[in-house]
Amino acid sequence: MEQKMDKKSKNVASDNAFAKFDFDDRLIKMIAEMNWETPTPVQASMIPMVLSGKNVLARARTGSGKTAAFLLPLIQNILQLNIERPSADMRGPYVLIVAPTKELTSQIFTQLQQLIAPFLLFKLSI
Repeated sequence: MEQKMDKKSKNVASDNAFAKFDFDDRLIKMIAEMNWETPTPVQASMIPMVLSGKNVLARARTGSGKTAAFLLPLIQNILQLNIERPSADMRGPYVLIVAPTKELTSQIFTQLQQLIAPFLLFKLSI
């Protein structure tokens, strides 16, 4: 199912520095709506690695963008999976996220909910 974007959305998406990662247009639009204009240093280095399927261990200060650096490529990879193989056999789970604390789990869950708002094909559970 293809979702068309209006001209204003396309301009927002093309002006966003996250567009260099070749994310789905809907994901770029959500990033713009969250007012994320430029990837943080940790995001700029991690996102390409996660997109290419590499295992990544990142250590950075709180608020550096680590959560988004993992979530954005995961969402993109799931979208690609569904585009490339849209069969009924492709039911999830696609991703299992493990976090060491309840607080971090809640933070990840909240950010993931915000990012996948335009994609009705995902379900989340804690």
